[in-house]
Amino acid sequence: MLPAVWPGDVVTVRHCGLAEFQPGQIVLYRREGRLTLHRIARIVGDQVIARGDSLSSYDPAVRDDEIVGKAVSILRRGKAIDPEQSSLQRVVSWILRHSEFCALLLLRVGGRLQRAESGCESVAALPTVVK
Repeated sequence: MLPAVWPGDVVTVRHCGLAEFQPGQIVLYRREGRLTLHRIARIVGDQVIARGDSLSSYDPAVRDDEIVGKAVSILRRGKAIDPEQSSLQRVVSWILRHSEFCALLLLRVGGRLQRAESGCESVAALPTVVK
């Protein structure tokens, strides 16, 4: 979900149903035993069409019964980050979707900066579900 969510970010998710979603929000869903956190591109009937910010292809349609909830906050190195996508994030997302080299470079540089600031190895982002 770069650039919105980085490895090591803590994402807080509020349980909600399909009726509460709008395009542009970040949805957490469970499919085949895996959790996926992606941004909603559109809602079609009772299904959500989503994709990762830096991915070129959309996910298969997400059914209401697969939805865990929506991201309400992102905590990065002790600072709260708004889960809404900024104009800068839209531009960076477009670049990452079209350049694998830029995506790898951003991950490498971002990982080094994160380790340098914290003095430890990064961990995967873990969603926290709030009911």
